[in-house]
Amino acid sequence: VTEFVQESRSRGAEPVLCSFATRWPLKRIEEADPEAELQVLAINVDLSLRGWIDTVEQFNEVLEEVARREGLMLVDVAARLTGRSELYRDLWHFEAEGHRLVAQVIAEALATHPRLAADEEAGR
Repeated sequence: VTEFVQESRSRGAEPVLCSFATRWPLKRIEEADPEAELQVLAINVDLSLRGWIDTVEQFNEVLEEVARREGLMLVDVAARLTGRSELYRDLWHFEAEGHRLVAQVIAEALATHPRLAADEEAGR
């Protein structure tokens, strides 16, 4: 993530990070249906559902730390959409309403970004 930030900045871009949302948080993994374990195994035979969700949550913590350390905006999609199972068609893919809400969360966050707000005020 740090390399991505550095490379983006070297190209004149200021990245905005976005957390990763999942159908179930680790603390509610017992709610997951048996199909979820099979979905994870289909992409990685060495990782359990618990391991996958734990890894996603750890990655989100890394994103938070990098955003804080680098002074970047973090759009915390996970905080708003993780655990809202009605928004997902499987463990990680959204239904149409989930996609709409992801776009809304990102748009709302970007609307408050100081640099973007300053550019809009300046007519850029």
